[in-house]
Amino acid sequence: MTLGLCLIGAVPFTRGGLVFIAQMLGAMASAGVVKALFPGPLAVTTSLSGGTSIAQGVFIEMVRFENRQTRNKLTRETVPHSPINLHDIHVGGKSAQSPR
Repeated sequence: MTLGLCLIGAVPFTRGGLVFIAQMLGAMASAGVVKALFPGPLAVTTSLSGGTSIAQGVFIEMVRFENRQTRNKLTRETVPHSPINLHDIHVGGKSAQSPR
């Protein structure tokens, strides 16, 4: 994300570099916290279910990501200090505007 924002000019490269460093330090710090909370090796795996191909798995993840982005756009705050703007909620492709 940071690199993409820098490439399109939304974020200056100097700020993007600082954000990248901050993200890496945050990731390392959180990994250290997880390692301290769960000593020893974690026995976890990630795999697709029985009849799902790799191509289907990639498509499923793309759809899930797009749905998450759409939901974020619908609930993005547009009024300062308001967690959710309830005036412009889209349901079933139609805008359900409440009285202001």
